Amino acid sequence: MKDIMLARKYFIFLLFSVCALFLEWLAAAKTAGLIAQRQALFFSREKGDTFKKLSLSLKFDKDNGQTALYRAGIFMKNNDYVKAREESLGGLRTFVSVDAYNQIASIETNLDNMKEAKEWFERVTRLYPEEEGARLRLAAIAIMQKNFEESSRHLSALENARSENPNVFYYRGMTLLEEGRAQEALEIFHVLERLHSADSSKLFYKRDNLYHQMALAEAAMQRWAQAEAHLKKALALKKSDSYRKLFELINEMKSKSEEK
Repeated sequence: MKDIMLARKYFIFLLFSVCALFLEWLAAAKTAGLIAQRQALFFSREKGDTFKKLSLSLKFDKDNGQTALYRAGIFMKNNDYVKAREESLGGLRTFVSVDAYNQIASIETNLDNMKEAKEWFERVTRLYPEEEGARLRLAAIAIMQKNFEESSRHLSALENARSENPNVFYYRGMTLLEEGRAQEALEIFHVLERLHSADSSKLFYKRDNLYHQMALAEAAMQRWAQAEAHLKKALALKKSDSYRKLFELINEMKSKSEEK
């Protein structure tokens, strides 16, 4: 009987020892994964080194959703949105944040999956009503879909939260332009041009985007010289194919109007 009791105690002790070792190994693996993640984010210098270290981090801790989302960001920079989507959805299983939701929504936008993008952005606004970016993106999608009532609703919500918001003014201008109210849109864009700060980190548009919209507004009113001038400014800031094509189109329309 004593031998049986001793055997049971030994078995229980052995079981606890194995469990303790497993937990220590698990903690060590997670620590190693975290170290690899931090090295990737703060100490990677060579091209591709960040991705390698993030991949190493996931080998140690495959359930670290934050690391997966960081890696998805690299796929996005490389314009591989299919892999970015797969990686982001995997990361969201264990790590949820406003940035994660915005990231997957942006990926869906780039994949032209507007229905899915809209659903993700709406999820952000439900969970984080104060988050500006998602509501601006919803306004942009609504403008693109010619749903001006919906875009106005989102922009009004942002105006109520913060008056004199340049991002709201920009999308208001875009809405007016799409509605055929080019002169009113242009007036807003001129105000934004004067207000455009050197610190544009909080703006959801860049100066070249602003000049592009100004060129479109001038072209809508058949003011070709002004449209060309704004587009030249946009091209000086960003060598975009879409800007070049628009420049060619404006020149063509200008020539046709002069022939008449």
